[in-house]
Amino acid sequence: MTPPTWGRCSRGGREGGGLRAQYLSITITTSQGEKAMLKKIIEFEPAYDKRHADPAKNYGIHGVSVRFVLMGDEGATQFLLFSGWMLQNVHEEFYARMRDGDAHAGHVWAPMGVDVGYHSPKPLYEDQLEIADDCPYVQDGHCYYDGTSTGGDDLFWRFVAEGVGVVWAELLDWYNDRFGTAYTLADAVASDSPTVPTAEV
Repeated sequence: MTPPTWGRCSRGGREGGGLRAQYLSITITTSQGEKAMLKKIIEFEPAYDKRHADPAKNYGIHGVSVRFVLMGDEGATQFLLFSGWMLQNVHEEFYARMRDGDAHAGHVWAPMGVDVGYHSPKPLYEDQLEIADDCPYVQDGHCYYDGTSTGGDDLFWRFVAEGVGVVWAELLDWYNDRFGTAYTLADAVASDSPTVPTAEV
């Protein structure tokens, strides 16, 4: 499966004015008593308006993206959603168009789940290609990514109905399945380690 460009490694939370919130680190205990540290991360990637009269320079408009990441020593799993939160000028423009009878203008605000996937420091199937050498979600930056847009849509609607717990549970299932681990959220406790930042902007 070819990963969509918006599902790949993102540095939006670390460069270019992006907002990043790393709000909790959890300790996972396996049934064998082994411990590993997993980090729950939520990143907010800013909206933009990059429309241009020259088609070669026209990158359109986009709302804020929200990325949930479960990251550990073996790699990371992610859920990506598009919020529909647009820049103020875009919001006002499309609201005016909707007022004037443009039935399609309101679609710009529709939130959607677009990806569930994994970031691995090594290929997980034959001929899988490295897609980045500076991925922030794997230890050495070399990343092999794959994901599913259908899974992103399904998880989005579960998230809306049931809350954020289903997101972390799904990402943990993906993590265990892709990386051969046996971690459980039932054994997780909040870490009070001072080395774990509670927020970063």
